[in-house]
Amino acid sequence: MWLNWEYLSAEDWAIRTHAMPSLQANGCEKYFWQMGFVPESGGLLREADYVEQMDAFKQRQPENTPSLKTAALHIFAFGYASDIWQKWAAALAEQEREIVLHCAGKPLQTSLSAWGNVSGSLKTANSNDAPQARTLGSLKIINQNFVPQARFDRALWAADVLIVRGEDSFVRAQLAGKPFFWHIYPQAQAAHLDKLAAFWHTHHQHAAPTAAVQHAHQALSCDLNGAADLTHAQRRQHWHTLLDHLADWQHSARAWQQYLLTQSDAVSRLRDWLQTIQRV
Repeated sequence: MWLNWEYLSAEDWAIRTHAMPSLQANGCEKYFWQMGFVPESGGLLREADYVEQMDAFKQRQPENTPSLKTAALHIFAFGYASDIWQKWAAALAEQEREIVLHCAGKPLQTSLSAWGNVSGSLKTANSNDAPQARTLGSLKIINQNFVPQARFDRALWAADVLIVRGEDSFVRAQLAGKPFFWHIYPQAQAAHLDKLAAFWHTHHQHAAPTAAVQHAHQALSCDLNGAADLTHAQRRQHWHTLLDHLADWQHSARAWQQYLLTQSDAVSRLRDWLQTIQRV
């Protein structure tokens, strides 16, 4: 049997073509396997003990967590090179709350290196040195060292807000149940924007945030991904809205996490589907 294990998408065509047969001249059984976020799709990859690992990590954290309104907000950012990072940093630096931006990867770190004298040597993946930090206004920027993939989830669990890219880190952010932005890989003719919109449409169908959070998040998501160009005042205000309604944003993220965790994972779906095919 031949499976075309396709790239991840919430678009309608991906759901319609999931497990669709494709007749081959040599008689080989070929099917399309469409990864996705709903029960009708091919599902997402997830370890059988993912929840247990996450709960164990949370139990090891300090019990006396500072108030949401007074504690520093930690943002984990892993994105592509873009001038948007300097614009977002400028907006974050003017927030009332202290914000720590953990920048992972040279593309993002380089994008910020010329802003506000935020510079310094980049650490290697195996460096044990403490990352350098730069502060401007209420924003502190730290160059996050790379970690082995097996420890990547801990970096997500330890943060309050996530900005991720690609597909794998995109999925891990959702499983972590944290508020997040998706810095999607840009494609020719802005084809990535349809993919981006389809995901958030599906997300909001099952875990819609409040109107204020949804409006601010959508505006910043479009700004991050080239679908809009906000003014500095707009960026600052939208971030202020998200931080002011952080509990609502977190509630939506946890609702989406639970929606995914109640579904079977991709490997389980593949196993069950193969058994069905073999019985036919």
